[in-house]
Amino acid sequence: MEIGEKIKSIRLSKRMTQSELAGDQITRNMLSLIENGSALPSLPTIMYLSERLGVPAGMFLAREDEESVYVKMSRLPQIKQAYEKGEYRLCCDMCKSLIDLNETATDDELLLILAECHYGIAIEEFNSGRLHNSCREFDVACGYADKTIYRGDYIKYSAAVHFEYMKRLSPLLFSEGENEIYSGSCFCADAFCKYASVLNSLENGDVAVVECYVNTATDSEKSFSEHIKAELEMKNGDFSSARNRLNHLINGDEMICRTVMYDAFKALEECCREIGDYKGAYESSVSKVELLEHMLTY
Repeated sequence: MEIGEKIKSIRLSKRMTQSELAGDQITRNMLSLIENGSALPSLPTIMYLSERLGVPAGMFLAREDEESVYVKMSRLPQIKQAYEKGEYRLCCDMCKSLIDLNETATDDELLLILAECHYGIAIEEFNSGRLHNSCREFDVACGYADKTIYRGDYIKYSAAVHFEYMKRLSPLLFSEGENEIYSGSCFCADAFCKYASVLNSLENGDVAVVECYVNTATDSEKSFSEHIKAELEMKNGDFSSARNRLNHLINGDEMICRTVMYDAFKALEECCREIGDYKGAYESSVSKVELLEHMLTY
């Protein structure tokens, strides 16, 4: 693509008229001549047009096989902005459009961003109770993490923890990816991963680990730690206190992860049964089943 064609293509993509791009430094007629290949712009003109179009000047002078580098440079700020705002789907679309520009190239930075974004979407779907969607997104995230040279162990570890948890809910929730789900140990600050690990410790009788978790839980981990506290109370035979705590968790104003809500209904059913509140046990059981059915719909 010649310089004039590149200028015209970018101008049209930004929905600018020739007069808007020409501004007060060159005439619209001169820009028209440049765009149709009848005139070559000087270096100062190239610098001027690149600034008005918001793209690197080198993009107009690059060989065809180098253009994707300059396109990436011009779009990275938008990609980073979308990522920082948590607009993961938009970020994915922008990254994939850049990769499609040069299908033979491997861009490890974009692949890692894609892994991060699909991981973010997987967490969003999981927290909202759309578990099949979450499984698919975890698979995609792990696939991109395997393709980049950058280490994505934390993504694969978190995916493994979530898949292990979902397997307890239903055999229909599993990984369909060809990539190998990470099964090693890895530090992961993900709130749910810490919660799932503490649940395992509770089942294994490691009360010291559980107590350390509930004593150091942050505000963002409050709903997780409240359920764990209730489980500790149940373990100590204080089913009445556990029931009150679980009712407060379920009926409180705080938005909590759907899977934690399921765990809370499950524990509440047991508490009600232990203290002879069979009506409460039945209602908790119905809510638990309905929530699980909903989580398995999407």
